Amino acid sequence: MGDVSRSRIGLRRFRFDVELLDGKLDELTIPEIVERAAAPEFDLVAITAMTVEITASMRIAGNVKALRPETPIVLGGAHVNAVGAQCLEECSAFDFACIGEGEDLVLELAAALTAKNGLSEIEGLVHRVLGEVVTNPKRAYPRDYDRLPFPAWDLFSTGDQIPVLTHRGCPFQCNFCGHNSGFQPRYRSPDNVLQELVEVVDRFEPRIIRFEDETFGLNVGRTKKILRGILERGLHKRVAFSAQTRVDKIDQEFVDLLKAANFETLELGVESGNAEILLATRKGITLDQVEHAVSLAKSAGLLVWCKFILGHPNETPRTIRDTADFIALINPDRLSVS
Repeated sequence: MGDVSRSRIGLRRFRFDVELLDGKLDELTIPEIVERAAAPEFDLVAITAMTVEITASMRIAGNVKALRPETPIVLGGAHVNAVGAQCLEECSAFDFACIGEGEDLVLELAAALTAKNGLSEIEGLVHRVLGEVVTNPKRAYPRDYDRLPFPAWDLFSTGDQIPVLTHRGCPFQCNFCGHNSGFQPRYRSPDNVLQELVEVVDRFEPRIIRFEDETFGLNVGRTKKILRGILERGLHKRVAFSAQTRVDKIDQEFVDLLKAANFETLELGVESGNAEILLATRKGITLDQVEHAVSLAKSAGLLVWCKFILGHPNETPRTIRDTADFIALINPDRLSVS
């Protein structure tokens, strides 16, 4: 195996065989997942989990350990980022946890397990030393996201929609958000994003590509370069798109470009229809901005998907009614209420 610090990363690039189990898309039961993950050919099992999935992840890890105690298991995902070492303290079946971004960490972990040393040098890794849970120093964010290989969709049973992420991190201070990707925006170059779009369309022919950026248009000049690149490459004739953004990041040119680039839906986080509750969330937007953004998007011919939250601190029946009335006022094409 080569030097894992080289510029391009990825388990398969360094001749590690990888198999992926998607319990959701493939509708696998926990026993089915365990049966495959505990197979003797696997030297490392990696599980990703949000908080709502952590109990199921513990069951999977515990059952794999019961069948193959020697198989190391690493946990990553949003729940680990929130609670850190607590994951290993609560579940003895997890041998490792990844805090932060995992592309480099999992490669370094696989290399360290192969060499049977070096665990203490892996930044962002939680592990056990003589029975005690130890958290290694924090891992810095990568300086260059163009070095990451494109997602290995060939390992998935892809449907008619494929997600693409063009940047990570969000600088806003919304107090209902876990800030899983951190506050520092970190961008891929527009050329790199467009290369991925071409590859995804050529190889997998999805009906729609959904940009998973927390705020598509956070750096609006860069985003417009991506949109113009979609038009220049004719991708808008081959696939539809959707994205989510903030209401204060929208202007006429932006929505016109979205429509020209064959965006079907624009998702907008509104959170509350009561001005005082909205101010208290630290979202940093106003109801007037919401109305203006919805109007711009609809006038451009985009479907509008608005997202709200009920049950903010100090929420009352009156503020909930204000949200219901505001939803009726802006009349989105699609609605989510969490």
